[in-house]
Amino acid sequence: MVSLNLKTAKEPAGGIRIWEETPDQSAGNPYGFGGTNAPRSSIVRVRITVGNQKEGNRTFTINAKPDSDFMNRRYILKAKDLVSVLPGCEVYEESDTRFFQSGCMPVTVEVLSQIPVTRNYFNYAIQIPAGLSATARVMALKNGAWVDITAEGQPNNIGWFWRKLNSLDEYLQYEVREGNGKPYSGIINRQRLDTTGIVGNGQETLAGSGRLLLFLAERERSRWADLVHKVLIGPKECAERPVKYPDYFGAGSCREGKIAYIGMLLDYLEDWDKVDCNTGSTILRKLQNELDEWEETL
Repeated sequence: MVSLNLKTAKEPAGGIRIWEETPDQSAGNPYGFGGTNAPRSSIVRVRITVGNQKEGNRTFTINAKPDSDFMNRRYILKAKDLVSVLPGCEVYEESDTRFFQSGCMPVTVEVLSQIPVTRNYFNYAIQIPAGLSATARVMALKNGAWVDITAEGQPNNIGWFWRKLNSLDEYLQYEVREGNGKPYSGIINRQRLDTTGIVGNGQETLAGSGRLLLFLAERERSRWADLVHKVLIGPKECAERPVKYPDYFGAGSCREGKIAYIGMLLDYLEDWDKVDCNTGSTILRKLQNELDEWEETL
């Protein structure tokens, strides 16, 4: 089983780029593609399961063939696309942009492989040591079903002869049927050739998986920017700066202190690939409370 090495990057307008950089299997990496695991070329589909605290998990499937967006680092998971997948999903909408719900979001990626079914080519032959009557039929068991091959054979100096050369079909036995009598049956002679060919696609099977636990702070920056705008166009007077906003958060006013303090929290939370969910959730609650209190004073 392949253990996917998943990578992510934030994209504008509520998007997350997801791709994989899983190495091939080697002596030091038994969980890569190829070897005893599925080859990368056999991957045909990707299942992405996104967690949602209120609605539970939802899964959707995307194409993952060699020319697909996912296999070429172009696939972007967008908040607006989840609305149809996660009924009731709390995405925030402002103008033409939708944001993911802030907080922890588990994402599981599974890759499905489909390995073509191959078999050797064969030469087949039937020799019946007697001629056929006008009403007789020769039936062959071909790929699990009986088919009439009477018209494909011909009389010879021994009796009746049929052959099929260089075939990927599987012929096992034959029967000579005439009226209601008991059929005459036998095993079809076959010669296995060294060449092989594809006879169909196998079932899709789980080839590997990987899991991400993303921390997102999506809408808070927009809320902060709106409040900063209101402060900048508001009155100049300000009460004494609260103690909880130290001097180094601002230079000279309580407005500057609050703006800088909340901005610092945002900067930390938005460095998303370095924030674990427990720490991020604690800071997010603090940030949201600060924004709520700030909005009430304006």
